[in-house]
Amino acid sequence: MNVDGPAATNPTSRASYKFAYAILSPLCNGYFRMTVSGHDNIPPPGTPTVLTSNHSSAIDLFAVGYALHRPAHFVAKAELVRLPLFGRLLTGLGAI
Repeated sequence: MNVDGPAATNPTSRASYKFAYAILSPLCNGYFRMTVSGHDNIPPPGTPTVLTSNHSSAIDLFAVGYALHRPAHFVAKAELVRLPLFGRLLTGLGAI
């Protein structure tokens, strides 16, 4: 993931992030009881960063984005971006 960049200033991206965050917050904090460790190891905003993670399910991508607490760009499978509504959300969230 490329943290910050154009998604941080694009109004569509900000709206997409707010929408996704509103949905993910109760899921990550309530249902999944997600905990984050090592957050202090992520460089401050504005610092070029490449974040990599291993994931075992489709929700992991969103969980990592949620844990960052700031916009990030990520690579998404082309077939996912072509889906009508989900593709728009992914593009708005910074998928490339």
